[in-house]
Amino acid sequence: MKPYTYRISDSYIILITSDANFSGMFLDYFTSRYGAHNRRGFAKVFATQNFYDALLLFDLQKNGRYIIVIDNNIEDGDAYSFFAQVQDKLTQQLMLFYDDPKELKAHKRIFESEIFLILLKDTDESLHTNHFIEHTRAWHLQKPVALEEIDKIISSWVFVEAQWLRNPITYLPSWILIDNKIKEVANSISQTSFYVKVVGFNKSKTKDDSNKQIEIMHFIAEIIEQSVEEQGDSQSWIGHAGGFDFFIVIEKDNLKSTIQRIQFLFENGIQSFYSSAQTAQLSLVFHSQYNL
Repeated sequence: MKPYTYRISDSYIILITSDANFSGMFLDYFTSRYGAHNRRGFAKVFATQNFYDALLLFDLQKNGRYIIVIDNNIEDGDAYSFFAQVQDKLTQQLMLFYDDPKELKAHKRIFESEIFLILLKDTDESLHTNHFIEHTRAWHLQKPVALEEIDKIISSWVFVEAQWLRNPITYLPSWILIDNKIKEVANSISQTSFYVKVVGFNKSKTKDDSNKQIEIMHFIAEIIEQSVEEQGDSQSWIGHAGGFDFFIVIEKDNLKSTIQRIQFLFENGIQSFYSSAQTAQLSLVFHSQYNL
């Protein structure tokens, strides 16, 4: 099932290495973890054998986050000279938009802050720092290194940087992304939006209740995605405002049928989480500017 979730501005995980075997494993591992084909995905994953090809992936217009894993076996330079080339490329592109040197410098620093580096070093190699390391988020790992070690670093950055954009439980868009979408839909002729909320939970809950409610959040996200996908509307959008509040954008013509489908899937699936008596207390509340 293809989830119609809004992706944060394109992010890129880039490996630069001459080790073909490591490159293949890297692509398989991180594409499955963070590729845009899954609900938690947010990135495009690449592997290059040299700095020249990696530099081509940097484009100011993409306005994305770059997570770069750099091996120390590259023949056409090193991490420090590569980052200097990235800075030069950003400067050249920014000069097309900003004439004021102070404004140019400020925007350059913003874009540089979206670059994360993981440097792979041999055990006997000096792990020195310089100006670029001090002003850019970088991490050193000694080889040989497991992909899980790299993933720990990436996942921590992803959580810290994106937690205010995505709900940490369902990974659906949240906060400012929902606000932006509301403004966008307000000017749309063909689209509308609605909220759905689960109500009826016992306010005094145990740890087991909390775990169960997290499972239900995932369940609600999944049935919403399924219902939206069944409409065949590629412009639909799903957000998670927090708790049991979800926000959906849909074509106006599909509004009632989508709500009916969500209700049907909820009624036929919620009983697997609780007893009949507890399930009877739970219900969905829908809110839209149109009569439902």
